[in-house]
Amino acid sequence: MFRTTLFCFIIVTVTAGAGCKRSELTVTCIDVGQGDAVLISFPNGKHWLVDAGGNPAGDTEAGIDPGHRNVLPVLRAKAIQSLDVVVMTHPDEDHVQGMLAVARHVPVGRVYWNGFEGSRTEQRVRATFGQKGTSVEAVSAGSRTNVGDVAVAVLSPPPSPILGTRSPENENSVILLITYRGKSILLTGDVEEAGEGVLLRSAQSEVKDISLLKVAHHGSDSSSTPDFVRRTHPGVAFISCGKRNRYGHPSLDVIRRFEGAGTQIYRTDQCGMLEWKSDGYSEAVATMLPCNENALRGAQGVED
Repeated sequence: MFRTTLFCFIIVTVTAGAGCKRSELTVTCIDVGQGDAVLISFPNGKHWLVDAGGNPAGDTEAGIDPGHRNVLPVLRAKAIQSLDVVVMTHPDEDHVQGMLAVARHVPVGRVYWNGFEGSRTEQRVRATFGQKGTSVEAVSAGSRTNVGDVAVAVLSPPPSPILGTRSPENENSVILLITYRGKSILLTGDVEEAGEGVLLRSAQSEVKDISLLKVAHHGSDSSSTPDFVRRTHPGVAFISCGKRNRYGHPSLDVIRRFEGAGTQIYRTDQCGMLEWKSDGYSEAVATMLPCNENALRGAQGVED
């Protein structure tokens, strides 16, 4: 069992209309500190969870499990009793450790992962899903499905994995493109420069003028290259990172690239949980906490 929590959002942006209507697609960036957890609620009532946070240090015993502390309470508050799909973008602890709580406490229809063997925690997560009878499937670019009126495409990892880089696990993150009428969402895991380059070459026509981008690797300067920012040209960007994290995320250079592109930036370390909603025509962003308008505040190299 997990506790009941009341969440109240502050609506900060509404575009292209008077507000979101019925039949909404909702993307919730759960505040899990220095990690990622994104909940996608489709207009037809289906729910997908992409990653579930974790301790970057990789100690599954120390600290507070963000699966129990953050992810499960959000599901309960939204009256979500099961998940149709869980996606583990790659095996890093700060993306998969919280998935243990999900595997143990929430019925899940299917699990997608990038096929890269990871930590002992990641292996435990897959084993736990398997013990529950949940199908666990490695996916790659080219996989596509429809969830009601919403199209979901896997754009990465490529069929031939990216190897020989600093972090093949990151470069081969599962990347999802979600399209609903005139709106598009790009979820990028921890993909870095090499993976972004492959993505731009293989799916350049699909990733133009993205409505919502989940910024890769918590805003690290190993990702979000100038070419990637220019060509995706996102209207809104969500950055999931921990307050005063030891990695210096998000990078000041990355923040400036997005601001230079005219992107509205929202950060979990400043705004708490983030939510984007759209009926496919208009869209709205809401935040758990009042947001500082200057996204540069707290970026790497900037004084608080």
